Amino acid sequence: SVAAADSTAAAAGAADGGSTDDADSVAVFFRPEGVDGHDGPAGLSAVLEPVARAVRSVDVAVYGLTDDTVRNALMAAHQRGVRVRVIVDKEQAEEPGADAKWLAEQGVQVVEAPGSEDGRLFHHKVIVADGAVMATGSLNLTKHASHANWENMVVTAEPAAVAAFQAEFDRLWALCGPDAAAADASASLLADAPSAHGPLVQASSATGAAAGGGAFAAGRTESIFFPCGEEGLKRLCKYMSTAKTSLSVAALALTSDRVREAVKACHVAGVQVRVLADRSKSTEPGSDLAWLSKKSVPVRCARPTGDESSLFHHKVSRWAIVHRGATTRVSIAEPHGQACYHSYRAVHARTLSRLRVLRVGRKLQVPLHPSLPMAPLFTFAVAWLLLRVRCAPQFFVVDDHTVVTGSFNLTASAAERNFESVVVMASKGAAARYTAEFDTLWDAAVQL
Repeated sequence: SVAAADSTAAAAGAADGGSTDDADSVAVFFRPEGVDGHDGPAGLSAVLEPVARAVRSVDVAVYGLTDDTVRNALMAAHQRGVRVRVIVDKEQAEEPGADAKWLAEQGVQVVEAPGSEDGRLFHHKVIVADGAVMATGSLNLTKHASHANWENMVVTAEPAAVAAFQAEFDRLWALCGPDAAAADASASLLADAPSAHGPLVQASSATGAAAGGGAFAAGRTESIFFPCGEEGLKRLCKYMSTAKTSLSVAALALTSDRVREAVKACHVAGVQVRVLADRSKSTEPGSDLAWLSKKSVPVRCARPTGDESSLFHHKVSRWAIVHRGATTRVSIAEPHGQACYHSYRAVHARTLSRLRVLRVGRKLQVPLHPSLPMAPLFTFAVAWLLLRVRCAPQFFVVDDHTVVTGSFNLTASAAERNFESVVVMASKGAAARYTAEFDTLWDAAVQL
């Protein structure tokens, strides 16, 4: 299930003038340690292959960066004289153990993402090398992500996709890079919305050759960047509505009424619909998963390993509590002995059971009275609730010809506030790769 690095070399080779008729893209799937198909180092090597081959530029837009393998690859490129630029989520960059500060101290251009002051999440997972090959998907650049999560990435040299992602990176860099102060102060944080009436990309009738591993012919692509409001969601739903025989959706959360109705419409039309989600999200306020299940849409909860600590894109395995006056900050420690802590973020303020959780910036802070004898138990309960929040490898597959993948969650808030990215691949080869991975997850999941 993990594509070999030599398959990715075919994609990178296309950027050097090689043929793109056959394998110009590769799907890389990550599985937790102890699960059949796990090979985190090989998967990460495939994702980082474009960085290793870069001769001019490497641009990285990412939520979290704590994996020393990634850090070293970026540093090696910098030492070769490659221009390396990194945009990282502001809060993650400031956490102990994050590699952004270290890279900056070594002379790499590292900047914090725009919009963090009003609670926007910089959720991209993008690498672009030499403006000719890119990697994107659900993988955060952390060791836990590649070793203990269920993730997906696509590495491609497809020109339209690479050009679109390079242009979006350049737009973001202009907003927060070294020359941002001289830029137009009125420049919008919003990405360009996709055309409401533009034609959808379609796969060619040919299946395309597969060069082994996870390689496939990329076909046609469309790139969508957020925040761009409802137009982005409308576009994704339009792709869903083209399904004639099957629609397979893997999602962390589904709280968008527009997406819910699109999924239901496919089901009513006789399309074989399958929705795979995380159990912890199925009962949250606003979740549409139970609603879809009541409408007879097949919905399953992903528990592929039986291990509560290793599920889709799950970023934590241990927790730590730090008391600060009348509040408690809940932080999460990465595994493998790394002294790396992440403050869990909230997109929305919420009341969980009887616990009153206040949103302060993007950190969750819980008001505690110092004299309360039950404060430790109260804090433990909050930590337990937070640790159950997990993320799925975000993608959906339409029939046998189209894959939509990226960092994007199927929620209204993701479309309207967060920095996200999606690539649509109209490719029968890509659809076959992703359908096979979805089938594996589906067979191991349990009915909602």
